[in-house]
Amino acid sequence: MATARPERPQRLGDQLIERGLISEADLKAALDEQKRSGLAVGEALVQMGRLAESDLNTVLAEHYGVRTADPAKYWVDKEVAQQLPENAARRFGALILEETGEKFVVATDDPGDIMALDEVERILPKPVEFRLAGRQEIIDTINMVYARTDELESIADEITEEIESSDEIDLTNLNVGTGRASSPAVRLLKTLMEDAIQRGVSDIHIEPEEKELRIRTRKDGILHERLVRQGNMQNALVSLLKLMAGLNITERRLPQDGRFQSRVQGRRIDVRLSTLPQQHGESVVMRLLDQSAAVSSLDQTGMAEDLRKRFRSLMTIPNGLILVTGPTGSGKSTTLYGALSEMNTAEVKIITVEDPVEYALHRVTQVQVREQIGLSFSRVLRTSLRQDPDIVMVGEIRDGETADIAMRAAITGHRVLSTLHTNDAVSSANRLLDMGIEPFMLAAALRGVLAQRLLRRVCSQCAETRPANEEEIAWLTRAGHSDPDGLVIHEGRGCPLCEQSGYSGRIGLFELVEVDAGMRQALRQRDVAAFAERAQSAAGYVPLVGMALEFIEHGQTNVAEVVRVLGERIGEAE
Repeated sequence: MATARPERPQRLGDQLIERGLISEADLKAALDEQKRSGLAVGEALVQMGRLAESDLNTVLAEHYGVRTADPAKYWVDKEVAQQLPENAARRFGALILEETGEKFVVATDDPGDIMALDEVERILPKPVEFRLAGRQEIIDTINMVYARTDELESIADEITEEIESSDEIDLTNLNVGTGRASSPAVRLLKTLMEDAIQRGVSDIHIEPEEKELRIRTRKDGILHERLVRQGNMQNALVSLLKLMAGLNITERRLPQDGRFQSRVQGRRIDVRLSTLPQQHGESVVMRLLDQSAAVSSLDQTGMAEDLRKRFRSLMTIPNGLILVTGPTGSGKSTTLYGALSEMNTAEVKIITVEDPVEYALHRVTQVQVREQIGLSFSRVLRTSLRQDPDIVMVGEIRDGETADIAMRAAITGHRVLSTLHTNDAVSSANRLLDMGIEPFMLAAALRGVLAQRLLRRVCSQCAETRPANEEEIAWLTRAGHSDPDGLVIHEGRGCPLCEQSGYSGRIGLFELVEVDAGMRQALRQRDVAAFAERAQSAAGYVPLVGMALEFIEHGQTNVAEVVRVLGERIGEAE
């Protein structure tokens, strides 16, 4: 049953300008982006950081005469939501939020798509009230509602029955040739990949034990068990993965590394495969890199506006070294790709040296390090400097030789970006000196250091508040909070949206040091303590733990998560 929808009274861009939300220049930039990428004007404005999505939705709701809704604030019933088939939900960007006695309340990201709304109304058996919601919020909830858990269990049962318990695998059981697509092993892998992409998983772990197979997935930096099954299905699954990655399926005594590409739900996924022989078979880890989710600007990294401006100003310096530091999985590569995307113009030559190349960038020469044939970071970097680059990105400074070449490149007119494994921005200089870099060279080359971490965000759907307990008050006091006794702690009790974890999504934690004349003088004298003192007293400097306290105050995360990421003792955090 159709609902009345008003005609568009005025172009969206004009309304946004009239309300003072964007400028003429913003609209022109969005229209240019629309021509380049095909995005809608509003979506382009949000993606470029020119407009907040909440402001866009407010204007769109008035524009089309509909109400707004936040899917995260609804307790979405899976059985109700699945009355709209998954393919229709994804195709039309629609999600059933709730069902009342006489109607469905459905979230849509585009109330102006009349054909899509008509099709949703045709499918559902009751009248529909459409409400406007953010596209990403709808997608996240769809991924939760249509999770593949039941399908994974069913296919696993099929494989357990089909594959007999044996040390040898009969490849005919995998249907690798004719009828391959119908093989239970193939369908298990397909479903596992679809489930992982829907849930925002970064890694899939396949771990055989004596009498069972365990499959775990890493989401928001934490492993979650997805499937535990008895039987010998791992041999079928591992052999299939080896075939796809071009590895030797008969070699089970040595580790192997490979890669393959797969298209999952219309998205191109680059899969890095690693096998490791262990007591009960081969452990396999798949790293999933969604090429369609590559960061195209620093606006997508989650940096605060002031920090983005300061970091962008560093990138305009014509030469020197800019470092991004943090442990594995802290988002360093995402930040570097965002920075490279913004600097990537027709006027500059960019060369990257990576291990591995994570995302393909147009107009950028990307080189994959291959240590086994002698193609090391240092060798590629040395050769790259003869390719007349303006900007060089080194995936990681791992040794003194690579560090030395990067420094020399930075002081001879090149802009060099790289990553380093240190606890914070201030300690990076000491790490480079320990690698054997001469103090005068480090002082001449280093322009800035950005340290970062990723904190899980408290789930907005199941968040609750309570007073801080004694342990939290003690930690907050050590961290320098002014009123720990009066602080309210936010924590999620667990719900389907966050998979009972209490957290949903992550936020970036950053610490930026911009090297000034005083810091350079301290480096020349190899005075690490003076460098740290100058850095920590610089205008605008906020340590990681200081930014973490702000997130705790605003209810975005909590003490338990900050302690997990930064450490119990404040000294460890800094």
